Amino acid sequence: MRRSIYLMLACGFALAAAGCGGGTIPIEGKVTYGAQPYTLADGEGISVNLTKDDGASSGSGSVTSDGSFKILGAEGKGVPPGNYKVQITHYVVPKGAKVGTAASPTGKTAKETWEVSSSNRNFTLDLSKYK
Repeated sequence: MRRSIYLMLACGFALAAAGCGGGTIPIEGKVTYGAQPYTLADGEGISVNLTKDDGASSGSGSVTSDGSFKILGAEGKGVPPGNYKVQITHYVVPKGAKVGTAASPTGKTAKETWEVSSSNRNFTLDLSKYK
């Protein structure tokens, strides 16, 4: 009986600690343009950067050709919970450019903040907000 009580207490403390802030959260998402899915063109690239409101934490990731992205943070495990400002760097090859021309980067900050939590880790990045 006493052993069962200790086991239940230990489990309760472990669950409470897991739900109390700390730790990191891996972020996943998809890129859209308006309500339409977005896929990268040849030579195009997009990086997604998050900066915590206090500037102390950040994370970044690259968009894959199918329009998906992951942000795993500095240690590859995710970012701490909190509010993050979203910035993208969009690499686009100019129309009519010769093959092999380097893409030109443009950095833009969205007028949105993502609230990252254990229950809020999937996001949609709408490129129409970056025009």
